Amino acid sequence: MKLIPHKNEYFNMSNFRRITLHGVHPTMKKSKEITHVGKFLMHFGSQANIEEITEKPDFIISINNQRIGLEHTELINESYKQTEGFIDSIIKNAEKLLLKEPELPTQLITVQLNQFISTKTNDKKLLIKQIADIVKQYTRNGKLIENQIIDDIESMEHDRFALNVNQGGWWQDYLTKGLLEKTISKKELKIKDYINNTGLPQWLLIVIGGVYQSSYVFKELLDFKAKTRFEKVYVLEDSYNKLYEI
Repeated sequence: MKLIPHKNEYFNMSNFRRITLHGVHPTMKKSKEITHVGKFLMHFGSQANIEEITEKPDFIISINNQRIGLEHTELINESYKQTEGFIDSIIKNAEKLLLKEPELPTQLITVQLNQFISTKTNDKKLLIKQIADIVKQYTRNGKLIENQIIDDIESMEHDRFALNVNQGGWWQDYLTKGLLEKTISKKELKIKDYINNTGLPQWLLIVIGGVYQSSYVFKELLDFKAKTRFEKVYVLEDSYNKLYEI
């Protein structure tokens, strides 16, 4: 496994827009994939872009006029993902409660929750109210009252009042050879369809390293070679915008 060199001259917004010019898609899931692929292709210079959004594989890309089928997959811990969905929901509902309050500051309030809070559905309504009450006190005096739910609060000027949660402060699991092998093997089952559908060489992009606890991160570079019919397999560490080739 090796790190792909980072060429700073290609990492700018104008190049990203050029790469993703044909990547307009209405669904949130596909928009996220387009962002990942845009970051990925920025590592390949000024002659790389998304040509088509497809299914089986997810994209047709072009690098130096060579067309390639690209399958995208994000490697996440599903058990943590469910918890993150629960937390996002309670924060949105706490924000709704707070927006009923008069004279709220025009600030973006970001909370970091205690990692041991209950995520049971039966506790949800109480948790929403408690978070709203703690944040309300903070907006009035700028101090975080002693509590067992919110560990930290940060605020910044904003065009309106908004409540956000930082889920990136918790421990993330390390990427392992076993996880990579499982991910590649799963996509390997479909590669025949990808080739038949496009008649093109196929690459696989595995995305890790988001800001949430469900994302995996590298502890160290893995001594790993993939047994696969994909011509190239890459791992994009999203938060750090680092690209590795297996």
